[in-house]
Amino acid sequence: AQGLTRWHFSGVHVLSPRAWAAFGDGPEDVNRDVYPRLWAQGGEVHGAVVSGAWSDLGTPQRYLAAHQQLLFGQVPLSAFPGASPFDDAPARPGLVRVHVHPTARLDGKVTGPAWVGPGAVVEAGASLGAGVSVGASSTVRAGAQLNRCAVLDGAEVGPGLYEDRILAPGGVSLAAA
Repeated sequence: AQGLTRWHFSGVHVLSPRAWAAFGDGPEDVNRDVYPRLWAQGGEVHGAVVSGAWSDLGTPQRYLAAHQQLLFGQVPLSAFPGASPFDDAPARPGLVRVHVHPTARLDGKVTGPAWVGPGAVVEAGASLGAGVSVGASSTVRAGAQLNRCAVLDGAEVGPGLYEDRILAPGGVSLAAA
């Protein structure tokens, strides 16, 4: 059709109030039902070509994989100026790719690559292995051993071995392997 190009649609929509108003009362497909209705009302639909890294974060496995790719330097962060999680968390001297925010406290052992966010605490006796991100205001307690884990903001991780997991507030732990 005229005006269309050969690009892959990633499934991400940013909708204006006018687009939201074009939705009906029941279940609809935004591409097949809503957009044609919007066009018929004189509305416009625009797209943007993203030429940088893109990750589908829709499953625990993919979410954790994105963390791993960032930590292991597989995402070209130069494509996202000002958006790097490492900008405010400088690398610790003498450690390989271990980034710790200045307001975080890292008393435990860390192998890295790892990222410890603002206000996070990794207690003495805790261990961060390879590929661990510890979100803002989280606590990793003594006796916790983490490998390939993403600790979400505000989570508290108690003693135990955690591998290939997403650890969330309230003790929620999602397997990502």
